[in-house]
Amino acid sequence: GATVGAGLGAAEQARRVARPICGVAEPGPVIDDFYFWSDQYGLRLQFAGRVPPQPRIAFAVGAPRDEKFVALCGTQEQVTAVFSCGSPRDFNRLSAPLRRGEPLSFAA
Repeated sequence: GATVGAGLGAAEQARRVARPICGVAEPGPVIDDFYFWSDQYGLRLQFAGRVPPQPRIAFAVGAPRDEKFVALCGTQEQVTAVFSCGSPRDFNRLSAPLRRGEPLSFAA
């Protein structure tokens, strides 16, 4: 069965509510990053971003034949989405700029 994750979204929402209560400034705008995760057959699948029409896809870590990989997806010039299979640390590292609303190129 699948466990579709809302835990990170809920944790981020809780932090955003707690910051002003504690007098801490908000770090920036809320980025709608279309994030999801699911555990499938012992592997964590994670996705953040948006897939454009006719996307460019490049593997930043591993390859489809590997059990673990991270794929970057986007326009010809800019990454707009990151998909990970079994590589949560690499996913977090590679998707962080997108989740902060910063541009990310395929050269990353």
